[in-house]
Amino acid sequence: MKPKIKGQKGFTLIELMVALTIFAIGLLSVANMQIMSLRTNSVSDSLSTSSDLAQGILEEILAWDPDRPEMQSSAVDVVWDFDPETSTVESLLSIDSDGNLVSSATEGTFSATYSVSADYNGINELNRIVVTVTPAHGRHKPVTLVAFKSRGVPWRGNL
Repeated sequence: MKPKIKGQKGFTLIELMVALTIFAIGLLSVANMQIMSLRTNSVSDSLSTSSDLAQGILEEILAWDPDRPEMQSSAVDVVWDFDPETSTVESLLSIDSDGNLVSSATEGTFSATYSVSADYNGINELNRIVVTVTPAHGRHKPVTLVAFKSRGVPWRGNL
């Protein structure tokens, strides 16, 4: 048996290296989780902005007068005008030099289209409205919302 030297305290170099290795592995795991969290939050923010934007556009179209020319005939993939002078869609968004919508929250660019199907499925005076918002950076799929609007003819069925 080896005699103890009086006052010998502390860790050996090997113990210190093992402890640092375990600490480094744990730290790298936490850093990787943080990176994944930031990416997921960024995509989530972009998707939320797209959804909010699509809902605002759809609500504006649903508020249009049924006699408006856009509601009288079918139109497919009409590019939405984000001009703040004519659009009532409000959010943390601005227009870039190319006419695309830029979100100040995500610094992403979005484009939007809408389609109107007049007399949908042969039903007179019923419009099907489809709004699609697409992120230019391609971090997620386009957001598409669908709604139906009567052009003013009341329902005359029996209850």
